Parts: sequence; C-alpha cells; structure tokens
Amino acid sequence: MLTLDGFPLFGNFTGAYSLSHYPLDTLDQVLITRGNGDDWHGSRSLGGGIHLHTKKIGNKETLLHLEGGSYDAISGSIGHGFSNDLGGFSGVIGHNSIFQGMSQAQNGNEHDNYGMTHALGNWVKKFDNGSLFASLYFVRSDEDMDAPGYWKNRLAWTDNKQSYLSDETWVTQLKSNYSFYQNWNTTLQLGFTQDRQKMLTTLITPDYFVSSNQLFLVDWRNTHNIYQNVKSDNQALFMWGINAQHQQNINYFVTQSIISPNIRSEFTHGDWKFTVDNRFDIANSVYGNHNAFSFGLSRNVNSTMNLYINGGKGYR
Repeated sequence: MLTLDGFPLFGNFTGAYSLSHYPLDTLDQVLITRGNGDDWHGSRSLGGGIHLHTKKIGNKETLLHLEGGSYDAISGSIGHGFSNDLGGFSGVIGHNSIFQGMSQAQNGNEHDNYGMTHALGNWVKKFDNGSLFASLYFVRSDEDMDAPGYWKNRLAWTDNKQSYLSDETWVTQLKSNYSFYQNWNTTLQLGFTQDRQKMLTTLITPDYFVSSNQLFLVDWRNTHNIYQNVKSDNQALFMWGINAQHQQNINYFVTQSIISPNIRSEFTHGDWKFTVDNRFDIANSVYGNHNAFSFGLSRNVNSTMNLYINGGKGYR
C-alpha cells in the first residue's frame, strides 16, 4: 500500500504506481511499515506500506533547488511558507525534464524525452485540543514511447516518433484531529484522488487508450488509551471506526462502493508489541461482503533490529 498524507493512492494499474511522481522536494518524511504494523490501515496492508508525508515549509522560509545530470536532465523546485491567524500555508512547484532519454527500441536511434510537472499546497491550523490539516498535490508526466513494430522481418520493440504516454494525478485530503479527553482521540479524514492516463501507439495498428480512475474516501477513527505506564512505555490501545470508499472508472463506467466498520487493539510491553485488527467490508458489487483480519507480534532486539511475525486474511 502506498499513501500520501495518510490517503491511499489509487492508480490505474495495481502494483505499478510510480514513486518517481513524488520528488523529494515535496516530501518531509517517508515511512515504511512492515506487515500489519500500520495502525491506520491495518488489514488493508498485510504486506506493509510506504507512507509519504508532504513537505510543510515554515513561516517565511523559502525552498530553491536546481540540478542537472546525464542525458540532458534538469530538475528544479521552488517553494515558500507563511503563517497568519488563519494557520500555516506552504507551497512547492517544480519541473523535471530529460531531453536525451534512452531508447527502449532494439534499433534505438531516437531519444525518448520525458517531462514532469508537480505542485503541492498545504494548510495547517492548530487548536487547543485538535488540529486541521489539508493538502493538495498535482503531478503530470509526459514521455515519449517506443512501440511494437517490425524490425528485420520480425516483431520487435521499435522507434516511434508519435507514440507517447501521459499520466496525470490529483490527490487532495482534509484531516481533522480532536482529543475529547486524555484517553480519547478522534480523527476524521475526507479525500479524493484521480489518476488519468493517456497513451498512443501508432505502429502496426494505431491504438489510443484513455483511462481515469477515481477514489472518494471518508475515514473516521477513534483511539482510546486504555492503559499507559509512562516510566516503562507499556500501553494498551483500542481503536474503532468506519471507512467508506467509492471507486469508479469514468471511461468504462465501472464503480464500486465499500463501507468497512473496523476495530483494532495494540498491546505494548517493553520491547514486545502485539496487534490484532478486524474489519468487515460491505460492498455494493458482485464481489460481495467480506470479513478481513490481521494479527502481528514484534520485538525490538536493539536500536537497529526488529523481529516480527504477522498474518491474517485480506481481500482485494
């Protein structure tokens, strides 16, 4: 699972989401979770997750980055942050280009060029017992492609000056966080993402492909600190909430809605941690309703080593 500011990224092709669409200039942190150790997504991420957190530039701080490299590559970003009574605001825009890209064709004489534009905006407002956080991210990449064709009387990957691939992604989310009591915290997140791809291949048979996938999400999560020992870091947490998703492809009129009540418990004792998670998916599609669960046990051996075992049942 790949997330941006806690929001699951939703691409046209499962398992083929490109991390190159998220330059380091737009990120503050990249967090990798192994197994079901993710307290936010639980049994939706049995194999772990990569969690990207967008950059928040401080008040009156400015970011400027420019670099170049092989294949006539150049990239640059500029950003700025400011604060007032309405909260903290920051933004980053940038562009990457490769003017002499490598050809994938077996008779490759043509350079396949590449360009990517990205823009990020953040807003944070803190209160006595809570906070609001909103982010908007846009990225578009355009790259030349080679295409199937004939070379030396056989089918091969060949140069093509007209083929291209364009990929455009929007991700926006709003997250509220509030602590009612010392041992009760509630979080509500609303989000939307769209991934739109256009591809043209012209050799053999002209083929034009367009696909736009969208995901709407509402996630409500409550966390109760049942027990905590400050001196030893021992604690017990209980979490419950509901997750609702609506997925659709606007080109092929395919839709699916899922409502998922869920619960989770975490127990930490010294270097040991045990987690158990359960959710029930209620779907309005031919895939039907499903129960999914996960469990895990981990131990911190030292500051650089963690041993863990996890398992469960998932459904995609």
